[in-house]
Amino acid sequence: MLRVIVDKRRDPYINMAIDEVLMKENGFNLRLYGWYPPAVTIGYFQSIRDFVNVEACKKLGILYTRRISGGGSVLHMYEVTYSITGDRKILGRWPEESFDIVLEFLIKALKNLGINAKKEGVNDIVVGKRKISGNAQARRDNRVLQHGTVLVDLDRELMDRVLKVPFVKSRNKGIIKVSDRVTSIREVLGKIPRREEIISAFINAATEFWGKVRISCYRDEELTRAEVIANERYRRQEWIFRR
Repeated sequence: MLRVIVDKRRDPYINMAIDEVLMKENGFNLRLYGWYPPAVTIGYFQSIRDFVNVEACKKLGILYTRRISGGGSVLHMYEVTYSITGDRKILGRWPEESFDIVLEFLIKALKNLGINAKKEGVNDIVVGKRKISGNAQARRDNRVLQHGTVLVDLDRELMDRVLKVPFVKSRNKGIIKVSDRVTSIREVLGKIPRREEIISAFINAATEFWGKVRISCYRDEELTRAEVIANERYRRQEWIFRR
């Protein structure tokens, strides 16, 4: 049975540590969460100074860290973030299969909100030609972590201040600003649904997709382990600036 955790907003270090804890333990988990204060995360393989304006982040009080998953740089602010963790027999033997499975679930959640979306490429969900959800993955032994964002609203000016467009991408795709290619629930629907409506859309989609779900909360030892991992990894400059 899928365990569903509806979490509060947390800082990026704890958010990434909790996802890692859930990936490493047994069980099938869907976590829905947010961010406070606003934060930037980068993919495991990225060079932070190539993709993030670190000085602007420091000036604006925006935290930043590196994920254990791949994918690109993200400003986490007005969004619902999800993570799904489980065994490969549930979430797919290969990365592409896992993306297909989880993105189909996300498309169902968006449809529950009245948004017609589709998969584009390996790991994006778009409405029209603009991305509303970016997703990334990490795999360890038999376990899969996939997490990603669904943009509820946008601060395009702030996004363009703190995130950089790599030269090659801008040259090949004509992208001048990071915000050029994204959209949000507000832009698509003309309004922002209540948070409860958005969470219900995810939970209902999960029930449609995987069957009965169990609403849960963290065990004390999970949060304790997450705090240790946050200190040992996600808060450390050696981890953040390793590339």
